[in-house]
Amino acid sequence: MSRVPRWPVVAVFLVVLAVQLALVGGAGTDIPYQDQWDVEGRQLGPSWFNGTWQVRDLFAPHNEHRIVWTRALDLALLAANGAWDPLVELAANAVVRALAAGLLLAALLRWAGETARRWVAVGIAVAFLPHLGWQNALWGFQSQVYFALLFGLAVFACLADETPSISRLIGGVACGVAARLAMGAGLLVPVALAGLVVLRGLESRR
Repeated sequence: MSRVPRWPVVAVFLVVLAVQLALVGGAGTDIPYQDQWDVEGRQLGPSWFNGTWQVRDLFAPHNEHRIVWTRALDLALLAANGAWDPLVELAANAVVRALAAGLLLAALLRWAGETARRWVAVGIAVAFLPHLGWQNALWGFQSQVYFALLFGLAVFACLADETPSISRLIGGVACGVAARLAMGAGLLVPVALAGLVVLRGLESRR
């Protein structure tokens, strides 16, 4: 396992961020869409401005999901901006998605050889461009998708080593819980971890 170079991670982060921001600038809208009207327009915004908002509101169920980080991000943007603006949310979502791309690349580069690193970086940059899941890139309320991805990848970044340190174990478990609080898909993280355990077992037998 070699040291991770920083420049490919920074480059992929900037490419993914720039392309998604370009999409937002060309096709984004400040008109809320679907669930935004209910969660943000009727619940989060009014309760924040009239002083009735409580921390427990972050953990309120949304259909089959717990979207704690989406609510927290929207609330932070609302407080900082002083107004409800879906375009600001779209820009923030682009940052979260780019962070997930950078984190995945940093994790994979730890095991990639010198010649493979550039191809891994290119592959991840292409995979994270908004041609995949473009509707999420243009819907400000969909930050939960990116948070689930970000925390899910963080779990593997912490626990992928054969002998992770105590701090990595604690961080991995914390990120797993955070992924569960991002959206319902966070429940799949333990399933993916079980697959990693199987692979580790096969490697040890080999």
